[in-house]
Amino acid sequence: MVKKKTFNNPDSQEREYTRLLVRYSKQLQVDVERVLIPRLADIKLQFDVERRADSWVDTLDTLIAELARLALEAVGVVIQKLPGQFNAVSKFNEGQFKMVVKANTGLDLPPVMPGAPSSAILGVNVFRSEPFLKPLAEGWISENTALIKSLPTRLHPELEGIIRRGVMNGQSVKDIKDQIKSRYGVTDYRAKLIAQDQTLKLNADLTRYRLQSVGVERYIWRSVQDSRVRPEHAARNGNEYSWKEGAGGEHPGQPVRCRCRAEAVWGDENEPVQSQAVKPFDVVSDIQNMTGFNRLLTREVEGGDTVKNIIPLINNDDLEARFEIFARGANKLELPRVLLDPTKLVTFQDSLSRDKLLSLAKGIAPVRVRELPLIIEDNGKLFIWDGNHRAAISKLKGEKLEALLLTV
Repeated sequence: MVKKKTFNNPDSQEREYTRLLVRYSKQLQVDVERVLIPRLADIKLQFDVERRADSWVDTLDTLIAELARLALEAVGVVIQKLPGQFNAVSKFNEGQFKMVVKANTGLDLPPVMPGAPSSAILGVNVFRSEPFLKPLAEGWISENTALIKSLPTRLHPELEGIIRRGVMNGQSVKDIKDQIKSRYGVTDYRAKLIAQDQTLKLNADLTRYRLQSVGVERYIWRSVQDSRVRPEHAARNGNEYSWKEGAGGEHPGQPVRCRCRAEAVWGDENEPVQSQAVKPFDVVSDIQNMTGFNRLLTREVEGGDTVKNIIPLINNDDLEARFEIFARGANKLELPRVLLDPTKLVTFQDSLSRDKLLSLAKGIAPVRVRELPLIIEDNGKLFIWDGNHRAAISKLKGEKLEALLLTV
């Protein structure tokens, strides 16, 4: 039997998401046709007859504001369906994951993964709960919410510009109307792009997390090898990469509209697959007794209750003092919640408490460290201002860090 090593792309889920976003795009166009188009003649007449900029501009501003209000009402229905869309892709990906594991190990995974006993065949507890799903879902929904809301915020200013230029240049109502309608296709295209790109990215992230959870640390890049494939992606077809480094920092499915897939590289089929990744249960055990902790970190570990250098240290007193000024006012701001790669962070704190690391790894951290970490972004670099222990645990687990982001 030929072993299944690649995950299929969720084509059905992608089509459903595309239909959802295109319907929203069409609703935006219906609102324009109902609210804005019938008033074009009035706007042009106000300009031609009265020659008063404030009169026709005020009318146009009022109409654009009404379109924004209607768009906000309609987008709520779309956003409510995002959790279901995430779950549909995750369920499809989990089915692919189970088939890949079965084909390569002979192990049948149960219908519900969390809570089942560990597997001697895989050498790791593949039935553990999937803690990455919650932050991944929250991050995906947040990102898609922003992308969907960008459809009207891009469309409406462009329509306003078309009308302003048309009126001031003396164009006819018909010419202005034709230009507006020609812009509809751009919004439809962007809606399709968001749906396809975000579905592929989500499936790629789920594939990576699930394969790493059973110790698969390397993959072969598989391209679909058709005329739409990027030349650089076609050149990667058949090449082996690690999840840690990827191909120039990229993995299959990550670039915009990338349909490439990762083919799992398994160990010798006669040997159990052993996990080399640092997983939650490894982190707890090794922090608790310090056995193998230095090997897992591949960095200096100081004896006793202090652990050093999990996150790269930066020594810059001037920068730290500058950030302190911004951080004081952070609690007055409504900062965005983001998912960050902890390997991209640097810190001003040179040591960590082993006990606090252990509490976080076990999920029994005291209340005072449950608040989201504060990350400061300056010139594209990410600095930990608060939450060093949580960032360290995320790095050890190989998970994204959910944090508040303050850009200065």
